[in-house]
Amino acid sequence: MEASIAYDTDTVAGDIIQFVVTSDKYLVMNNTPILFEDEIYKYASVLYKTNVSVDILRPSESRNSHTYQYETTWTMVKGSVDALLTTPLYGHSLESDEELGLIGVELNEFYIPSSIGVQVLDRIRVAPSEYYRVETVKKRRYSAVDVIELSEDTRLMHSTTTTTTTTTSSTTTTTTTTS
Repeated sequence: MEASIAYDTDTVAGDIIQFVVTSDKYLVMNNTPILFEDEIYKYASVLYKTNVSVDILRPSESRNSHTYQYETTWTMVKGSVDALLTTPLYGHSLESDEELGLIGVELNEFYIPSSIGVQVLDRIRVAPSEYYRVETVKKRRYSAVDVIELSEDTRLMHSTTTTTTTTTSSTTTTTTTTS
């Protein structure tokens, strides 16, 4: 959506703004100053409507002191962040009819303020059971907005490395004779 914003606004690229009447939330993609006689009299802005509220989780590895196995724990980086989750707007379809094998070429794009600090391998939780894994973070496509490529996250929520040990036992019988 294109918008005109007042010259004295505090709104900058990467902000989330909400319209009072409709309660819709938008991510400010950019603010271009409009000048008249060397003075800014308004900003021409581009807004992307947000469609998800997500939690950002970051994995960390620690060793269990009893089992000595590595365990993954998930730490909340930021909760209830408004963002835009979509399929790529361009460049996501192949131009030929040839199959490339079983290569997954379909990823989701995710637009989020850079101030959140999303990193590769973070987990994006959209719904209680919908998880995405951060594959790449494109920091320079837009000012103050990161474009993130996501894939389905199949890692366990409370993953623990487990080892199965099979033990076989044998019984030996000893007979002692006394004379």
